[in-house]
Order: sequence, then C-alpha cells, then structure tokens
Amino acid sequence: MSKIASERKMTTRLIMASMSFAILLTISCNGSSLSKLKKSSQSSSPTLQNTNPEKVTTAVDPIVNADVADPERASGKVMMIRTGAPPSNDWIVVKPDGTLLDISGTKSQGLQEAIDFANGAGYALEVNGGGYSVLGGVDYSAIRTTSSITIPPCTACSYVFHGVDLYFMDGIGDDDGLIFDSADMMEFSFSGQIAYTGNGSAVRILPANPNSENFVGMTTSTLAFPAIAIVNPSSLAPEATHGIGLRFSIPSISGPNLITNSSFSIKEINGGIVGIQIDDPGSSATFLQNFIDSPAIHSQGSTGVQVGTSEAATGHIYGNQWRLNIASKNAGLNVWGNNDSYHLSISGGATFGIGFNVSSANNEVFISLNNAVTPVVDSSTCQCNKIY
Repeated sequence: MSKIASERKMTTRLIMASMSFAILLTISCNGSSLSKLKKSSQSSSPTLQNTNPEKVTTAVDPIVNADVADPERASGKVMMIRTGAPPSNDWIVVKPDGTLLDISGTKSQGLQEAIDFANGAGYALEVNGGGYSVLGGVDYSAIRTTSSITIPPCTACSYVFHGVDLYFMDGIGDDDGLIFDSADMMEFSFSGQIAYTGNGSAVRILPANPNSENFVGMTTSTLAFPAIAIVNPSSLAPEATHGIGLRFSIPSISGPNLITNSSFSIKEINGGIVGIQIDDPGSSATFLQNFIDSPAIHSQGSTGVQVGTSEAATGHIYGNQWRLNIASKNAGLNVWGNNDSYHLSISGGATFGIGFNVSSANNEVFISLNNAVTPVVDSSTCQCNKIY
C-alpha cells in the first residue's frame, strides 16, 4: 500500500470515530430532555387515574374531615354549597383552604355567617344553588330565613349567587330583608328570586357605618337582581298590600353621604305597596348620578317608582338615569327630585302615569307608552319638566 493510500485510510477512520463520538455525546446530553419530554407528554394525557380514592371520597362528601385543609375543596374563595339530593336544601360553607365554616346555630342556613366570614377575611363569596329542577318533584334551590341578612361595610368586595332563591319567611315582620351598608367597588350579582313576606323592604340600601376608607355611602358599585317579590306569608303568592321592593335610604351621619356612580339592575319587581322608593336624603346626603334599570315593575298597590317623598328631596336627588317599564295599579312614577332623565313605559291602566310634585324641576321623560287614565299630573312650581 502506498503512503498516500495509508494516510487516507487513517484519515477516514479518524473521521468515523469522531462522528461516532459526536452521536454518542448528543444522545447522552439529550437523554434527560427526552426523558422530560416523555414525562411531560404522559402528564398531559387526558386519562385520569384515581391514585388516592380516599381523597376523591372527601371531595364528593365535604362533610368528611371538615376541619382538615383539603386541596380538593380549596378554591381561594368562600363557597356556600347546597348538599344532599333534591329536594334537599341543606347548605355548607367551605372556607378558602377547604375546611368548613361552623354554622351551627345559624338563623339563615349559613348565609349570614358566610357573608361575615368572607367580608372579615377579605375573600369573595360564591353561593351555588342549582336553580329549579324536576327530579323527584319540583326542586326549588332556596335559602330560608326569618331574620334580616346584612352586607357589612366593604371595599372591592364580591358576592355572587348562582341559581338560588332567598326567602324571608313569615316572622320577618317589620324588619327589612336584605340590607346593604356602605360600599365602594362592590359587585353583588344575584341569580334567582328574593321573596319577602314582611312590612319593611325586601332590599334596602342603608349606608350607616364607614367602610375601610372611612366612607359612609355607596359608590362605584354594581348590584343586580333578576326578581324581587312581595308575597303572602302563607301562600307565598305576590300581593300589593304590604312592603316595598327596593328602598334607598341615605341618612346624614358624617357627611357628605352619597349613593353615587353606581348601577342598580332589577329585572322584575312584583307586588308590594311601592316598587322602588328613594327616601328623602339627609341634609348632608345625596342620591346622584346613578343608573337604575328595571323593565318589569308591576302589581304595586300604590306606586311603581317613588323618587323622594317631600320637598326635602330637592337638591338631594339629581343627575340619575332611569330605564323603567311600570304597570302599577295606582300611580306609575311620582317625582320630587330634579335633573333626572327617564326612559319610561307605563301600562296597565294606572290612575295616573307621571306625577311631578311641587319642587320637582328640570327632569326629562322619554315615553314610549303611557295608557294611564290621567297620563301626567304636573304640580311643579317651575313647570319646567319636559316630556318627549
């Protein structure tokens, strides 16, 4: 063999050896990555395996190990859950770490305790009912109480209800049903019906104590209700002889006291003497620049919507925007405030549709329908309210 051929053969062997070493090195370096990829692929598989049957049992039956923090139940919020098969209306309250809140001795099936705990600890509250079902007969998901429910003063608080009715049963008497204290940036979303048997108000906005910002009032908040009904204590049928659906009361405490820049949506208010009422605010209090939306206010014995109750409302209720459909038996809309804007439909043949009282001024009303016996009664001094 020539010297040149021998050198070429040696060079070829060195190249092959180098390639083999590089391949082995690549496999060695990537082995952990391939192993990780394989594990990642396996972990992302949709197949679920029960590796801890006891843990699954605990999640299905939250009563088990109630005082033990359980990641299967933990949610980061306070949860109120209906338990048992329909038509059971037993409830539990699960704390954010999965343990159960003690609600022994409750007068509201745990609701007031859940609200107080969430508010005090700074958590959102979610109440899960389930709506209406026909399994084993009609199943109404409901919380029943004979005591008022109070939302304490709060800032950036959240309360959400899914598929649950709230019944204020016979025994509530003259007490209001659901009461809201001071709030800023509150979200309150209720999916269901509030049924109230008493002589006070089904829902009352009554700021009386300062929140964390030392503010007495309500601002930048959103409250939503599908339905409020004033009902007979025995039959629970709507009636028009007692109670108010939604009532706003703003006393003078450490003014200025405001209900302002907030949104109130009530899809239906059925029955009661008055559907919505704003009491005359206190001397340092004002109801201003809010949105109020209610497309079905009906069957009230006296008045659908009462904006102020006397001349004391002048200069304390103004700048609000209303969208209302009213079918009240006596009066549709009765106004003492000023500079509000109304988009309005009045049906049902009320005695009078719109009433402007002595001190009401500069309100504007856009009417799509008004079939009241007397469509408008204008007793205002200024005669400056406008109807379109």
